[in-house]
Amino acid sequence: MNLPDSRVAELIEEHLAGGLDPAGTAELRQALAERPELASHLFRAARMHRCLQTSLGPAAQSGHARSGVRAPRRFRRFPALALAAAAALVLGVFVWQALVWEPRAPSAPLAETKAPAAVGQSRSEGLFVTRDNRETALAAYAPLFAGDRLRAGTRADLVLADGSSVRLDSGTALGIAAPGPGERAHLELTAGRVFLRVAPAPGRFRVAAGAAAIEVLGTVFGVGLEDGAAVASVFEGRVRVGTDAGELELGRGESARADADSAPLRMAENPAELLAWARDWTRFDDRPLGEVLDWIAANSPYRFTASAAVRARRVSVAIADEPLSRTLETMIITCNLERTTRDHDVVLTGETP
Repeated sequence: MNLPDSRVAELIEEHLAGGLDPAGTAELRQALAERPELASHLFRAARMHRCLQTSLGPAAQSGHARSGVRAPRRFRRFPALALAAAAALVLGVFVWQALVWEPRAPSAPLAETKAPAAVGQSRSEGLFVTRDNRETALAAYAPLFAGDRLRAGTRADLVLADGSSVRLDSGTALGIAAPGPGERAHLELTAGRVFLRVAPAPGRFRVAAGAAAIEVLGTVFGVGLEDGAAVASVFEGRVRVGTDAGELELGRGESARADADSAPLRMAENPAELLAWARDWTRFDDRPLGEVLDWIAANSPYRFTASAAVRARRVSVAIADEPLSRTLETMIITCNLERTTRDHDVVLTGETP
């Protein structure tokens, strides 16, 4: 409706005089609803009106003599003096507002406090988390958040929001940092060793370990700290290992050591041997040799070529936390096989028993 100030003052004057009809009352209420700040001016005008009534007597209330009492001559000439004074006050306030008052934008609603988004989830017991300088045990399937510092009391597993899985060896200390620009995950290894299966997804996946920064290019790999140096071992894909002194890319079946004061250097050690600790204990009871070879190929850089007759041989073998080369050698002797190895490609041959 947006009534002009003069109309609002007129409505208030009629209201104070007691002569405001229902339509005018509706107008005044609408004006007060649209401009709540006018209510205080109405109260002040009513208070002024009451004060004048009290000071000037009956003439100020009715404008004529009541019960035979005549008002003083000066007030008989102006029977509505109190009402006029109150209305003038209200009108004056409105004029002042029109000159100096600036409408204020409505206050923005308070932002809702949102719980931080989880960046991962524990998948086993044995993990402890430090938050706000207080360490507590994590239950399986508990959420993980950026800033969490994890300690593995036993071997433990977790999964990140992008689907990547991380296995921590006993005694490992791992921080989950807030991702930087262009990153989807940023882990900080300060003790122990981890084994990662990184899911394909947009954004960089980085692991800081000692003086080394490891950028994942899509891979299955492991990282450990040994005497302050980072050791990276790649099962699948590629990683880039860098220090202040240089960087190095590693592919399948390669390992490297990164010290603080030198560029990363390739190592002769086989990743399958370095990361034997991360494998699950697996047992094959009277199963085809081909199943065992497929499992080893899926969990190591080894690739096997064997005839159908060799793959069909029945074996019983337990694969625990030991080098796969030792397990493979045991199977070859047990099955009376011959092998030819070139890099990690293994050809198995043998007479049909």
